[in-house]
Amino acid sequence: MQDLKMDKPTLTGRKYSMKSTTMMYVDKILDIYTADDGQRKAHIFEKLSQNEDRPIHYGCRYYNKGVFQFDEFYPNKSLNYAESAAQNWCDSIKNE
Repeated sequence: MQDLKMDKPTLTGRKYSMKSTTMMYVDKILDIYTADDGQRKAHIFEKLSQNEDRPIHYGCRYYNKGVFQFDEFYPNKSLNYAESAAQNWCDSIKNE
């Protein structure tokens, strides 16, 4: 069973991120970001939705020193949002 935690909704009340301490099923890894020292990595992934109104969602799989930390799933967010989160992880701006 996955350990999912919902973050607080944004101002619109409809956009959430979900965090899982176990690896979620993903449809495709799109890119891999790596910190300059090689310690932190983030895999950007896409997940196909069952909804027809927004068929693709994005997320990140985070690693520290080669060890999986958590997956974060961003329904209704853009690819650019996931790329920014991945870069922030690699730059040690994002820690959890």
